[in-house]
Amino acid sequence: MTRTAGVRLHGKDMRGFTGLAFRRRGIEVTSSPWTRLPAFRLAGCEVARFYSSRGLGLRLTRDVIKQGKALFSADPRIELRPGKSPWLRFNLGRSSDVDFALGLFHLALQANLADLLSDRKPRSA
Repeated sequence: MTRTAGVRLHGKDMRGFTGLAFRRRGIEVTSSPWTRLPAFRLAGCEVARFYSSRGLGLRLTRDVIKQGKALFSADPRIELRPGKSPWLRFNLGRSSDVDFALGLFHLALQANLADLLSDRKPRSA
């Protein structure tokens, strides 16, 4: 796993993620059982969690990971899990990465919502 000595998400940045989540109906913000940092659930399925102040785990669905695998693999900030996992880890290295992470978070919410609306139960990793 690649570790960066980069940016730490502070209260303002984490509030950006929680603010986006609170604006979306059906998103529950909880505390991750592993880190006690924010975790985000949609219909009971975890779709994102903070690993640390520098790392965000995102569940993009298997279809989205498959479609974007080449792009995700080429980005050194992104770590894909082995196999067919719908999860990736985004490592923040610079302050400009926060906006990109928010975009990935939005993509995770949209992908998981699409699974729910199509009557496909989100598949866990």
